[in-house]
Amino acid sequence: MNNIQFYKKNSLLFILFFAIFIHHSCDEDFFNSVVSIDLDEHESRMVPFGFFEVSSPDNMLGLSHSVGTLDNSYLHNGGSQPDNIPLVNDATVELYRNDELVFVLDEVGSSSNYHLDNLLPLNDDAIFTIKIQHPNFVDIQASQVIPSDAFILSVEKTGRTQGGEFGEEFVEFNMRIEDDLNVENYYAIEWFLVDTYHGFRDRIYLESDDISVERGLRRELLFSDFNGITDIKILADMYQVEEVENNPDQHILCVLKSISEDRYLYGRSFRRYREAEGNPFAEPVTIHSNFENGYGLFSIEKEDDFIYN
Repeated sequence: MNNIQFYKKNSLLFILFFAIFIHHSCDEDFFNSVVSIDLDEHESRMVPFGFFEVSSPDNMLGLSHSVGTLDNSYLHNGGSQPDNIPLVNDATVELYRNDELVFVLDEVGSSSNYHLDNLLPLNDDAIFTIKIQHPNFVDIQASQVIPSDAFILSVEKTGRTQGGEFGEEFVEFNMRIEDDLNVENYYAIEWFLVDTYHGFRDRIYLESDDISVERGLRRELLFSDFNGITDIKILADMYQVEEVENNPDQHILCVLKSISEDRYLYGRSFRRYREAEGNPFAEPVTIHSNFENGYGLFSIEKEDDFIYN
């Protein structure tokens, strides 16, 4: 009997407390109250991206700048994607080799793309530095060395399989490469469907079952290696491969890029950022950058090509 009276007494107290809470919560001042949050003023920084290939006489560096978290002036109709990229025009973009100025990159029109129309002066021991100046931003710079050589020895079709996230149909290949023994190198692999008759090429969708290989930018695969000669298992989209096999004007261009660790980390972090985008439960991903006082990437790459048909 005492337990019943105790339960009734506490139940009444709870109901009374809840009613008081609801009454005060519904007060107009409760919902109309303003909370002030102090945010640090955003200091906009330059954001360059330059992927330079040593054998190309036509390299480009794009230059934009960062915007604050609450700055929606570049968003399309209040959405989350930029409608107009915040470009940086009339900057001074210089390329140094071991602290010696070798090239000044010219802006193409008012596009904020800065063009290097010369081959990089090759020197395996040289340090190349991009320095960028603009009166509205702090000076920024990033340095790279020319990566080691790597070669595609062979590409052989080994069968068909299913793979990927949704069990897609793939043609399985083995790609054998050779690089410097006992030196940790970083690589990106891209394959293209090339149509010589119509004059176009399209990226082939790639996957790999190798645990050391992961996807990077666009449809490339990334991995690091220090074994000298290495076999990489490549899964290429079955429909694109069959299109090549049934068309005498088409072939597969296999591209192996020897890249820097910065480029490797950027590709990995960018892919993880895209995979986490729109997922409220995903951990925040910081995209790798190698510029001092800025954001973005300067990369020097070497390519080796192999034609499969």
